[in-house]
Amino acid sequence: MTNRHATAYESLPRPTRAVCRILTELPVPDLDELMTAASCNVSPQRARYHLALLRGRGLLKVTHGDPPPLRRRCLGFPAGAADAIRERTAHEDPEAQREGVRRLLDFLLAQASAAERLLTPTHRPLPRDIRYPPAYPQRFSDLAKALRWLESYTAIYTSALRAAAGLGEYAMTCQLAHALWPLLHLRNPEPLREIADTLGLEAARRTDGPEGRLALREMLNSYGVGERTRGRYRSAITATTEALGLARQDGDRLSEAQHLHDLGVAQRECGDLEPAREHLEAALALRRELDYTRGVGLTLLELGHTRCEDAPRRAMSLLFQAHHILTGVDDPFDAARAHALIGRAVLACGDQRDAAGFLQQALETYKALGIPDANPCCIQARDLLAQTHDTGAQPSFPQQPKPAQADSGADDSVRPRPEI
Repeated sequence: MTNRHATAYESLPRPTRAVCRILTELPVPDLDELMTAASCNVSPQRARYHLALLRGRGLLKVTHGDPPPLRRRCLGFPAGAADAIRERTAHEDPEAQREGVRRLLDFLLAQASAAERLLTPTHRPLPRDIRYPPAYPQRFSDLAKALRWLESYTAIYTSALRAAAGLGEYAMTCQLAHALWPLLHLRNPEPLREIADTLGLEAARRTDGPEGRLALREMLNSYGVGERTRGRYRSAITATTEALGLARQDGDRLSEAQHLHDLGVAQRECGDLEPAREHLEAALALRRELDYTRGVGLTLLELGHTRCEDAPRRAMSLLFQAHHILTGVDDPFDAARAHALIGRAVLACGDQRDAAGFLQQALETYKALGIPDANPCCIQARDLLAQTHDTGAQPSFPQQPKPAQADSGADDSVRPRPEI
């Protein structure tokens, strides 16, 4: 430790020195008041006091801040300070420092799980192994704030996943990856998504018992969806096929229908249209048998997608049915996707004016829902709309979408809402 750091550290009150030692062990790129309170088991007000002392002694500095409404002030140690303090205090209460890391991971898991329940209420729940429930959780007053909070902590969660996996905390690793589903699906932040998919699946394979089995199925599903967004369709098919086999072994027919649906989508995206249709037809029959109305609408949408090029009139029939169902179950995002695909099928029939109307309506709905312009649904609809203005062009419709910034396939667990 440099003389300056030594003098600053030793001048701190004993409780603040204890906080400082814990903060140097936290496996995250920056710190804030809430993470300090959780990891050190103090109130946010007391955390603010300790952070102010550390800043005043030059042991912390402001690295950046978030825009309103979160206004998160991010702090970090000056270069070399954290390593020097760790070396100086390596034998001072190491158990408290290990506990601090676990408390931070529990806080992050609890926060992500709360946001997950709000943003994706139909996402299949997994048990949460929270050893230290946060005493001062951050409450989310609406969907937009929950999503913005997750976005603000993207780098934190990336580091936390790596740390949990490195510590052999396999249940924590796959639970974190599972809880981050709404952020991964709606915003597809890389490298977080691939890290969550890969580490979550590896951790689930190392988790024993019935909970580990369910976690493995969930992680295989998430991994398969992620591989689709990365354009690795064969890998997605492999993962989804494994998930389908496990669901059948476990007699979980609702999950079986989901995996049949996802398998058909992945096969469509890599151009295997006949097996795609077979799996989607099987998913449709099972969802009808289970009386899962929204699932029926989603699978009709994907079946229509497979017919847009070779049988556009058949596609329109399937897609109008899908749109009717999805509108009836209050799913405006996927209803808009159906409108966009109707526009594609109408364009394939040569009616550019009507196609433009459907595509424009879809784009207006995406905008009202707050779907980012970089979302593949928006990109594809804009590309098709441009074709309707090119009267001399012969429309062509590639079967494989571009590798996307967010998953464009229908999914049971995510329905973007107007507030997002």
